[in-house]
Amino acid sequence: AKRRGKKIACFNVGTGPVTTPAGQRMLRELAEIMEFITVRDQSSLDILKDIGVKNERLILTADAALNVAPCDEERIRQIFSQLKLNPEQEILGININSYIDTWAGPDHQPMGKAKFLTEYAAALSRAARKLHVPLLFVCSQHNDVAITKELMSRVQCNEPKVMISNRQYNHHDLKGVLSRISLLFGMRLHAMILASSGCTPIIGLAYQPKCEYYFNTLTLPEHIMRFSAFGEETLLEHILCGWEKKNAIRKVLNSRIPVLQREANKAADLVAAMHRDEPVAPLL
Repeated sequence: AKRRGKKIACFNVGTGPVTTPAGQRMLRELAEIMEFITVRDQSSLDILKDIGVKNERLILTADAALNVAPCDEERIRQIFSQLKLNPEQEILGININSYIDTWAGPDHQPMGKAKFLTEYAAALSRAARKLHVPLLFVCSQHNDVAITKELMSRVQCNEPKVMISNRQYNHHDLKGVLSRISLLFGMRLHAMILASSGCTPIIGLAYQPKCEYYFNTLTLPEHIMRFSAFGEETLLEHILCGWEKKNAIRKVLNSRIPVLQREANKAADLVAAMHRDEPVAPLL
């Protein structure tokens, strides 16, 4: 694209992991030819600096999905009616993904789907019986529907178990619904962003470093666990601790999310300026 005279830029990206000399060289060479680079977290910025990127048009912003607008209240009530859930009651949201832990790190031996589902379902069953709240399983990526249904079938509790996915509902709908639940235990980065950007408390399980980067950005690093700690007891403890501290998490989000939303808009301003053939330097 660059050789053909096209302007190219990196818009609110996450960087890495990049571990090989060849990968670092390729990333560095690409970064140097960008009109600008906006990264969504400090760790991504650090990675680019550490591999020697000299591009001066590199700034820290935030993820664009933070500014997704939720659907309106009437639509929220309609969806909850379809789900047969009461939006006024406490609800625990659950989000997993089909990658499980295959991207958790180069030295990590994947556990496999059977172990993941067995231990996750056992922990979630115990949590549900203790909390006595409905479980809303959220799929923000349609490829996760099958494994989510498997998890649902294994969870044993007397409370309602319901699934919502982006096969039937768009991201505005998902954000609207997530804004009304009490806590989301997520794996997919953008499921957690859609929830937290509406100031719904979140806890996480990191299938990739970018998930940890987001919790660092929120100043909530203690509320995401790694797969190296995965197990029935640790999952149960993680869920119950998140539930107990959900009001404190919400308080942090109420303070942090507006700041990050403003930062995300800075990247949009750069794109608009480039589209108008205006210099981006003044905005940087």
